[in-house]
Amino acid sequence: MAKTITFNEELWKRGMFYHCQATEGKGLHTSLDTNVTSYYFSSSLDSMETGTNWNKAVIQSPVAFDGIFIFTYFARDTDFIINDGKPLFLDQFIKSQKYSVKEKKALFEELSDGRVVSPKDVLLNKAVGRYLWFFFEMKAGYKYSINRLTFRFSVQSYVQLLPECFQESKEGENFLHRFLSVFQTMYDTIQEEINDISKYFDPTLIEENDISWLADWVGCPLLAEESKQIQRKWIQNSFSLIQKKGTVEGLSRLLTLITGVKPAILETYRIMDFYSPIVYEEVYRNLYGKDIYSFLVLFKEEDLCLEGKFEEEKLEQIRNCISYYKPVYTHSELVILKPYLILGQHCYLGINSTVSTASMFLLNNMTILPFQTVLSDK
Repeated sequence: MAKTITFNEELWKRGMFYHCQATEGKGLHTSLDTNVTSYYFSSSLDSMETGTNWNKAVIQSPVAFDGIFIFTYFARDTDFIINDGKPLFLDQFIKSQKYSVKEKKALFEELSDGRVVSPKDVLLNKAVGRYLWFFFEMKAGYKYSINRLTFRFSVQSYVQLLPECFQESKEGENFLHRFLSVFQTMYDTIQEEINDISKYFDPTLIEENDISWLADWVGCPLLAEESKQIQRKWIQNSFSLIQKKGTVEGLSRLLTLITGVKPAILETYRIMDFYSPIVYEEVYRNLYGKDIYSFLVLFKEEDLCLEGKFEEEKLEQIRNCISYYKPVYTHSELVILKPYLILGQHCYLGINSTVSTASMFLLNNMTILPFQTVLSDK
């Protein structure tokens, strides 16, 4: 089975940057206003085995390359070459300030095993050796970004698994190796996907583009694009939530998960049971309706931070979640409580109202406003 090396920030920074940089999460990238060609020279990638077959390089970018992007690579069994009768250690050569970009580029191109323009998946033909080096050349005037770079390699080639008569033919050995490396790479990629299948079911590891797919599996409705973190939390709690689906407790837990605030939920039949039919019809019917199979979900306005152009989108998302998780054949209503009292409207002690001792309003210790006074700024 093939092994892999995936670049992280530490691996990127072992190399040499010219007019580009590497950061955690973004990988290697250049700025749009770069008016000179950018280069990145890697340090050696060590497979720890001589004669390693470097099979494939996978270069992932969030967007297609607009400009000319060149990938050059080579492999050797030693980390040095003989230059003018002396050993030249390539990692030191790359980091050295004594050599210019042109000199480094010229040496890499001289040692090159392959050169590819604007690659995505690259079969590393002829790249055999313990150590692998590469460099990127990014032409000026364009923005480049590589958020993931992975190299696959194997110590054993499929050629070595064939009968000896195929291995003894030196004339066709290179072609046969390159031909079989296509199938070896495909097999290793499939095997790697199978071994890492758990990443598609772990909400903390799954990629952003696959969250909606997994969320659909566990009964999480489609949410706005900016709500990916909410979907991750939903998936993590899906087992306990699905057990309580259709109950007050389950709906309360779900809305708390989505909004960060625990709502108050009032069921109409409880209000009906508390008051006589005559009192309910006269006083409470306009607020709670006459359908016994209905309930209200109450949020304080300040808890939801309802402001700006996304206010209606946020309320609609909450309504969709209530509708999705409520019991069948019940009617629900989302009520946003104002931070003041209005007679005949929703007013709840301890939620949007309090009881305190009445006191008179004094102005300059001389003037008193009576209780029935209404202040207005008009």
